Amino acid sequence: MKTCANCGAMLLDGENNCPKCGAPVKSEFDQGAANAQNANFNQNNGNFNQNAGYNQQYNGNYSQNGQTPPPFGNTGGDHTAEYDINDIRDNKWCYIIAYLGILFFLPLVVYPNSRVGRFHANQALIALILGAVLGVVNGVFSGLQLIPGVGTMFMVIGTIISSAIGIIELLIFIFELVNIINDKVVEIPVIGKFRLIQ
Repeated sequence: MKTCANCGAMLLDGENNCPKCGAPVKSEFDQGAANAQNANFNQNNGNFNQNAGYNQQYNGNYSQNGQTPPPFGNTGGDHTAEYDINDIRDNKWCYIIAYLGILFFLPLVVYPNSRVGRFHANQALIALILGAVLGVVNGVFSGLQLIPGVGTMFMVIGTIISSAIGIIELLIFIFELVNIINDKVVEIPVIGKFRLIQ
């Protein structure tokens, strides 16, 4: 026999309201739906608590480094929170020099145990490889200048590519220079996600 969910009084089959308190009687289907709704609520509440714990850890990493975290989900290539703030601040000169072409390996030699040093060595190596690839493309167009009739066109294209190489390398250097000065560890856009040096 069913009982009233409100007052606990015994209910007869077919009754729509409790004879004692007048509360509407829920069918088994309604009760099952209510139980399922409560289960979903508890599950969502658990997920919320789990996300809250993640956000607390995420914000805690930034607080430990003495920095303000960026809006959640908008970190982009910013890896500052993953590294020791002292390592970021104390070795800036070496990380800046690493972006001067072939000197990408300098942080690996001067600070072999630095995770930040390996990050910048990798970024500088990626930038160096990009410059080399663009240099090869420029060399191909320089060779095509010797073809009669179309040499002038390839000479113009080669000049544009050569100028683009210089501009790209300068922009990468300025981008990383600003981030290093501001105590940030940020990937070079687009190409910086590749890891050649772990």
